[in-house]
Amino acid sequence: MSSPLHITISPGAATGNYTTDDDLNIYISSRPDSLKYQNILRNSVVCLVIDSQTREGTLQVQGYAKTVKPASKDGPNLVIKPKFLTILRKEASGRLDRITLSL
Repeated sequence: MSSPLHITISPGAATGNYTTDDDLNIYISSRPDSLKYQNILRNSVVCLVIDSQTREGTLQVQGYAKTVKPASKDGPNLVIKPKFLTILRKEASGRLDRITLSL
């Protein structure tokens, strides 16, 4: 008697490039054989952090990802539709301001 197959989906972090459109969609590219891409196929809920290279703030995004046909060989093949945006901004005093928007 064989035991059932259990697949564990572990969240992971990876640096990547992105582009956006006027509807707040975020487009990214990921190799179809990558763990990130395969995890999104299994569970479309995603979280992103977009860092301001100055470390003065971040944009945190929670939403749903789906595959899209890329317009070019290296074009984006995933689109993320945000449901929540959280902006963290560091004040000169060191205090963090947080703004959360539900879309």
